[in-house]
Amino acid sequence: MKTADASLFIALFRKSDAHHDRAKELIEDIVKDNERLVVTTHVIEEAVTYLFSRDGPQAAHEGLQAFLNAKNIAIESVSVQDLEAAGKLMKKYGRFSLSDALSVHATNKRGLREILSFDSDFDHVERIQRVH
Repeated sequence: MKTADASLFIALFRKSDAHHDRAKELIEDIVKDNERLVVTTHVIEEAVTYLFSRDGPQAAHEGLQAFLNAKNIAIESVSVQDLEAAGKLMKKYGRFSLSDALSVHATNKRGLREILSFDSDFDHVERIQRVH
């Protein structure tokens, strides 16, 4: 099991993205190995909102449906305690959005060590390896 950041899905959903081919490879590996990705609802919101702003409502709807229909994605809701922990991570690292801090927290909370992301800010997190 691994966690994933919105940048992975943005690249996957947008063929024009510089990381599109690599995102497809990473997802294909997850499916082939029958692994699961943990994503917070904030990752979904960030990716779908990005698609809406860049590619319109149809792309956003298709992106949302892809999340909801994916068999290898575990969607994690966020609690007040998760938000508090993410706030501490935002303060500690000084480089994360709330969504990114929640992804780090979800990774730590589950005892995972890998996050799939094209965002180099994750390279600065202790005990977590960014896969890209």
